[in-house]
Amino acid sequence: MEFTVRTTITSDQMATKTVTKSFTAEGFDEIEVVLAPAAADIEVDVCPGAVEGQIKIVQVGEKTGVYPAGLSYKVHEDTAGPVAFTEPHTYLGYQDQISAGAFDKLFFSNAGTGSVTVTVFVARNVVPAP
Repeated sequence: MEFTVRTTITSDQMATKTVTKSFTAEGFDEIEVVLAPAAADIEVDVCPGAVEGQIKIVQVGEKTGVYPAGLSYKVHEDTAGPVAFTEPHTYLGYQDQISAGAFDKLFFSNAGTGSVTVTVFVARNVVPAP
């Protein structure tokens, strides 16, 4: 499968810049997780047994596009520093954490008072690249 990611940066201080990255992946998964109020470190296995070069892209988002205060996640282990989750996050395969295989798990927390549905999209190779 061919995937294309386009990022457009616009500023009143500079000209608009568009960056396009295309890549192929053998498969993809979309994982949906419902986080109850006060949920902490709910583990999501992004790609079981992930090894270097297997994951091409990970996109994390809140299903409705509303990001309540207190929503966060950690990468790889529940002792990692939390990442504030206030908008969709996209990680491309050439970034260090993904290419090193460290994006195998995410740990979500919801310090809010309402349930939140998070989606995780993963494009990956079934067999790691040699």
